[in-house]
Amino acid sequence: MSMHDTATIICPECGHSGKMGIWTTLNVSLDPEQKERLLDQSLFRHTCERCHYIAQVFFRMLYHDMDARTMVWLIEPGATTDDIQNVFSTLPFGRQNYRLRIVRSINNLVELVRLVDGNISDLAVEVVKLGLISRDDAPVGPWYFTGIDCKDGQESMSFSSPSAGVSCQIPMDVDFGELAAAVITYDRSESWIEVTPEYILKLLTEAFPPRD
Repeated sequence: MSMHDTATIICPECGHSGKMGIWTTLNVSLDPEQKERLLDQSLFRHTCERCHYIAQVFFRMLYHDMDARTMVWLIEPGATTDDIQNVFSTLPFGRQNYRLRIVRSINNLVELVRLVDGNISDLAVEVVKLGLISRDDAPVGPWYFTGIDCKDGQESMSFSSPSAGVSCQIPMDVDFGELAAAVITYDRSESWIEVTPEYILKLLTEAFPPRD
């Protein structure tokens, strides 16, 4: 189920106090019309009734896609995760091969939803991004997956760095397919995963152990 609430928002431009509907839990299988609002981020925007200033409003939310068996916690950047690690075991449907993730920004949530909808491994994409940011000439990140482009029969992943105002494309070649296959066993787990560079490096060490 989805859970909706109302929050008081103070306009950062004029100080006017207004109300905004927020979703503490959003089940897009039951409320599919809200997914587009999430993807264009209007779900997180409040327009001041007085001065019409549009502010982005961050709120903690549990995203749930029953069809894709995916749940994602959007939490505050500095928050600990101890209070949510055991939540899944108390849910009525139990551990049914779910993908469980933790993200700390609206952009990361949007990116993950796009990957899930495209049936693209977020773990493999994070490996690609790790290689991207490790380059000496890489623009300032963070980088976000924005979609798939196809030209001359070749599919490429598009990434953008909003802070740098640039974008790039990385081919979805055989190597990416092999990488996605190698990390697929880590896709579903009984714990909430926060996909950080440190987690990806640990995953790669386990998936591709050094040879003697």
